[in-house]
Amino acid sequence: MNKIINARLFVEKKVGFQVEAHDLLDDLNHNLELKIKNLRLINLYDVFGIEESLLEKAKKSIFSEPVTDEVFSNIDLTGLCYFAIEFLPGQFDQRADSAMQCLSLLDPKTTASVKSGRLIIMDAELSAAEMQKIKKHCINEVEAREKNMAVLDASENVNIIDVPIFDNFNNLSDKELDKFRQDLSLAMSFEDILCIQNYFKNEEKRNQNVGYLLERPLPTYYF
Repeated sequence: MNKIINARLFVEKKVGFQVEAHDLLDDLNHNLELKIKNLRLINLYDVFGIEESLLEKAKKSIFSEPVTDEVFSNIDLTGLCYFAIEFLPGQFDQRADSAMQCLSLLDPKTTASVKSGRLIIMDAELSAAEMQKIKKHCINEVEAREKNMAVLDASENVNIIDVPIFDNFNNLSDKELDKFRQDLSLAMSFEDILCIQNYFKNEEKRNQNVGYLLERPLPTYYF
């Protein structure tokens, strides 16, 4: 019987195919005025609940292309400057989703899950300030975060909070309504929020939530 395991794969382009890594190296040196000589860009795949035999098949057929990629089970990071990036909990991970779909084609019974990330390794002796500049340049905080390489964990730990309801919104006076708009730093004029108040008071007949103010447009017939 096949053993069910969790594993991390490191997938790196072979010499001659490392175009993206070279582009990132040039980008960092040019835009951040650094002098990094070598940079490695490695795709990470954290695979959970997969049969060992399926993982061996998938290494060369799903997670990499044998002609262009090298696959490692571990990498020695001793003495190197590095950091890894992963998607924030709840963000759609296209690379991981594609891998899971392909695993299902290899074995329709598999329940394996995948999380992807990227590892950036630099052999230059970079200061803490320079590393911070590089991380800020590479990590889009809207959708990603720095990955803890010491952890192999499938949990997302998404914290979902209730959407605030403004219980007295429909009864606010003009002065209170304008202060409400300013306190929330809403990108709308007083006339805009007055229009919203009238809509909820006369049409919805309920108080409104913050999501409507920040995301949902007004009905077109109010313009």
